[in-house]
Amino acid sequence: MVILSWMDHLKKFEQDSTITTYVPGHGPVTDKKGVTTMVHYIQDVEQVVQNGINKNLPDSVITREPVPEAYSDWWFGRFYQPNLSFLCSKMRK
Repeated sequence: MVILSWMDHLKKFEQDSTITTYVPGHGPVTDKKGVTTMVHYIQDVEQVVQNGINKNLPDSVITREPVPEAYSDWWFGRFYQPNLSFLCSKMRK
C-alpha cells in the first residue's frame, strides 16, 4: 500500500542519524522533529479512518471529521479531508 511505503521511508529517515535536514515536497525545510510529526499525522489520519470503518460509517461521514487540534493550524490542513478520502478508498480494499 502507498501509505505503508511512505511510512517505511519516513521511519528510515527518522532513524538515520546521518540525516539532520529534510526538504519535503510541501512545506518548509525541517529536522527530525518535522519527520516525527509527519509520522504521527499519518498514524492519526489512519486511526480516524479505521475508527469510522469499524463503526460501519460511510466514507461521506468519515471525510467530514474535523481536523485534529494538533494539526488545525497547519497551512496544509486543507488537505486533511482529501487525505481522509484517499485512505477510505485504500483501507476498504
